[in-house]
Amino acid sequence: MLCLIAIKDSSIITAIIGLIGILIGFFLGEISGWIRGRLRIKRLKKGLDLELKSILRQIPCKNHTIKKAIDSLSRKRILNPSTVMFPTVFYKSSIVDLYEHLTDSQRTALHIIYGIIDETEKFLAVMEKDIVDAINFEKIDKPYETFIKLLGDISIKHEHLREIINSYLSGKPIDVLEIKN
Repeated sequence: MLCLIAIKDSSIITAIIGLIGILIGFFLGEISGWIRGRLRIKRLKKGLDLELKSILRQIPCKNHTIKKAIDSLSRKRILNPSTVMFPTVFYKSSIVDLYEHLTDSQRTALHIIYGIIDETEKFLAVMEKDIVDAINFEKIDKPYETFIKLLGDISIKHEHLREIINSYLSGKPIDVLEIKN
């Protein structure tokens, strides 16, 4: 009888140890997954920051090309203002995963940053064709002056872009949608 009790106690202890092992394994797996997830988000945020820094470095070059196009238009000549496009691949590929890990102001700032980039890149890509059409088909009164103004507006948008990116990278994104009275 004593032998039977020892066997029952031994199998209960073994079962408890097994159950504890399973629980420890489960919790270690969950903690490991959580840590991997946090590290992935951190890498995605760093990649996005690197892309934004690359955009910042390109703004002066783009504005220089725009200035040359404006100078050319003021002499009634056409210079294609299109340059190497701003990088947006990282943002487009990672924003879905990052979205819930960003603050409202970060999400808004990124939306505005990449919206400005998209808008200006599309305009610059077709501007040369548009101005030639406007001149040849007399679609616009004063086409040179009109496109000089439009290019000047893009330079201003690039300066706003620089300001928003710098605020985002500093960790204090400006609230671009804030209405001031």
